[in-house]
Amino acid sequence: MSTKAKAQTETAEPGREYRVNMAEMSKRLGGCHRTTVLRKERLGLIPKRRLFPDGEMAWLGSDVDRWFASATTGEDETARRSQLADRLSRH
Repeated sequence: MSTKAKAQTETAEPGREYRVNMAEMSKRLGGCHRTTVLRKERLGLIPKRRLFPDGEMAWLGSDVDRWFASATTGEDETARRSQLADRLSRH
């Protein structure tokens, strides 16, 4: 594993931000396909990726961690379902 890939998959130190690439996000979502990850992002089911100054498109680690924490505790479930219903009704 390259140093860059290893750095992206390790848990960040407190107060230090890190990036989550497509392979890592797919793995965190149970090994789903890249297309499924992109669909979930488009529907607003997972956080949006960001474009970093070095040209890399990735998720901000704190956004992903916060999303997984709220998803596992059930916080904002009603709001998330309402947003999804709104998005699906527009398509």
